[in-house]
Amino acid sequence: MACGWRRWPNRWRRNWRRSPDAEALRHGDGPALVRVSATEAIVADVLAPALPMLWAQAPGLSVQLQSQGGVVSLAGRDADLAIRMVRPSGSSLLIRKLPALPLGLFASRHWLAGRDPASIDLEKGPILAYDDSFGRLPELAWLDSLGLTAAIRLRTGSTRGLVTATLAGAGIGLLSRLMVRPGSGMVEIPTPTPAPVRQPWLAVHRDLRRLAPVAAAHRWIVAAFAAYAKG
Repeated sequence: MACGWRRWPNRWRRNWRRSPDAEALRHGDGPALVRVSATEAIVADVLAPALPMLWAQAPGLSVQLQSQGGVVSLAGRDADLAIRMVRPSGSSLLIRKLPALPLGLFASRHWLAGRDPASIDLEKGPILAYDDSFGRLPELAWLDSLGLTAAIRLRTGSTRGLVTATLAGAGIGLLSRLMVRPGSGMVEIPTPTPAPVRQPWLAVHRDLRRLAPVAAAHRWIVAAFAAYAKG
C-alpha cells in the first residue's frame, strides 16, 4: 500500500521543488506545525507513506496527523486541514474533491473454501461493513438497496478492523479496492449492481489557505491522493 517518495513520478518531484509553497518553507517563512484530520485508513495508507516526499522539500514543516472518525471543527481550529468522507459545508471553508476510492465486497480464500465467488448468497452473509460514525455513507444505502442490511453482522468505524476481520475469514467485507492488492488473499464477490465510490473531500478554512505551511500541506495531500489512486 505504500507509495513512498522514490515511487513518485519525476515530474511531480520537479513540480514540488519549484512550487512557491516549497520555496517559502525553505526560506523559513511561516509556522512549523500543520494539523491534518483524517480517518485512520487515510492516515495510515495515504498520508504516512507520502511523508518522505513532504519532508524532502519542506524539512522545517511538522505535521500532526490526527486519526479521527468524527467531524472536527475547522472554524474552531481543531485542525488546519480536514479530509472528510462526506462533503463539508460552510461558507468559511474551501473544499476540494479528492480522487474517489472505489469499493467492493471481498472475502478471503479461506472463507470461500473453494466455492465459486459468483455462487455466494449475499443475503446469508455475514457481511462486515462500516457503522454510521462517518455519517450516512452511500455504501450503506447501497447495501440496503440490495436487501443486505439484515445480513450485516459487523459494523465498525475501523477500516483496519474490516480488513483484518475479512482476512481472518469472518465474512464478506466492504472494502476499498485499492486496499486489496494482488496476493492479499482476498477475492471480490460479484454484486447485482456496482458498489458506489467513497468520495473524500479536502477542506481548509479560508483564512488559513494562503499561509505557506498550510498551502504546502494542502498541495502534498492532493499529490498523495493522486499517487495512491494510481496504485
